Amino acid sequence: MNLADITQAANAFTDENYNSTIIMHYVNTAIGIINSRLKAKLPFITSEVDDYEALDDSWIMSLLVPYAAYGIKMNDGSLNEAQNYLMAFESAMRDLEESKLTAISEEYREPGFNGVYKADLSRGINVGWFGRRR
Repeated sequence: MNLADITQAANAFTDENYNSTIIMHYVNTAIGIINSRLKAKLPFITSEVDDYEALDDSWIMSLLVPYAAYGIKMNDGSLNEAQNYLMAFESAMRDLEESKLTAISEEYREPGFNGVYKADLSRGINVGWFGRRR
């Protein structure tokens, strides 16, 4: 899918006619949220013609399109409708969090993506609560 496809789907959901430049900002905000929550580095969408290949089409339809629809409805003041699209996005985010190892390829993963963190043992054993020496 490309930005034009995402724009068309979001406009169809919301019964609006926003241009792809505005939709691009909403979609890139959603990508930023995904990157932040999952420790990923999905690229932002920059062009209307290039297919976005960091996520497959089913994730684009379940994540990016609802978030774009949320942005559209927040912009026109339809708060109840906006809330429904945000809930759809959040539901898809939970699904993505559970499926992230298969949904996001290695090239788009940051350190900490797998939820494994290296323990810092450099302070020694004699350190108690809140870093105070015993």
